[in-house]
Amino acid sequence: MSTPSAAAGPAVRDFPPRRPFQGGGRFDKPVLSQEQIDVLIRQARDNAKRLMLDALQKTDPKYRSFLVPIGQWKKVGESGDRDIKAYVELPYMSVDGRVLMAIDEHMAQGKKIIIQAAEFKDDPVSGQKLCQVTVKAELRGEATGTARLFIGGGGANRDNPVENAETSAIGRALGFLGYGCFGTGVASADEMITALGGDPSRPEVTRNAGVVKAAAGAHARAATTAPAAESTPALEPRPSSPEAAALVEPLAAEREQADRSTTSAPPAGDSQILLDALNAGTLDRDRLAAAATTLLKVPEAGYIAYLTRTFGVRGPESLSDAQLKKEIEFLLRRTQHPDQAERFRMQCERLAQPAA
Repeated sequence: MSTPSAAAGPAVRDFPPRRPFQGGGRFDKPVLSQEQIDVLIRQARDNAKRLMLDALQKTDPKYRSFLVPIGQWKKVGESGDRDIKAYVELPYMSVDGRVLMAIDEHMAQGKKIIIQAAEFKDDPVSGQKLCQVTVKAELRGEATGTARLFIGGGGANRDNPVENAETSAIGRALGFLGYGCFGTGVASADEMITALGGDPSRPEVTRNAGVVKAAAGAHARAATTAPAAESTPALEPRPSSPEAAALVEPLAAEREQADRSTTSAPPAGDSQILLDALNAGTLDRDRLAAAATTLLKVPEAGYIAYLTRTFGVRGPESLSDAQLKKEIEFLLRRTQHPDQAERFRMQCERLAQPAA
């Protein structure tokens, strides 16, 4: 009787060892240095400033008061398994500004523009209510804007969901026709404020849309007599007209102050100035603790103890440039999210007890 031979079975192939599972490949991405991350963030902020400058130069002074800078976090890259995000302010036109631009253009040429009544439909996929508005313009054609109707939502949708959806739909339709678009999409300022926070009056969304628009209107009215800026920070294009320079200057005042060594620092206790400096990324070490105690209402002793535990420093003056930038990003995020601010306040209060 013969014994079974090894050749009787299937041949065993020599496969290479399996590669360990790495979560879809994100861990294969290179880990960037802090300097490389800072370059990506700086490029995103410079691009946002160029978009704002371009929007001011392209917009007739009559409509500049309807421009609203909307602060938001933008993904600018990846480092390993982490997303790199930068806080930027991008230009958007409010819906009433788009309506005024469209009506003025057609009236000046004796043409008609019709904003049809809103129609409400059911989304066949999600079942949600949709609001659709069609705009028929003799000069630019026809476009339909669609917005979701959020019943029982928060912020602006809480009290007026139907009106809010109709406004958003009108803004999108006019955006499709080319009114008030600056390279940031067809969404209007009203729609972006609702999407980011739901309430235009919340400072963590865009400081205050009404205040920003009113300030822009005041600068637009004074633009004819305001002189052009004498100097422009590096990496920032010079405005082509005195009017544009007078409007851009207040939007980037904090960064210009940081670049000019002869400019005196603003009072540390002014919450609006501190918030503006935090948004612009120009907050220095001397005002870091003041920003935390003023904007987040944390005890100073607890905040110093937090810096010591997190970065191993004795105070803000000992932070490195990279640590300062990281802490500014942390503070900015906490000012935008009340739940994070509350948790951080409780943390600093606990740290302040042994430090007292």
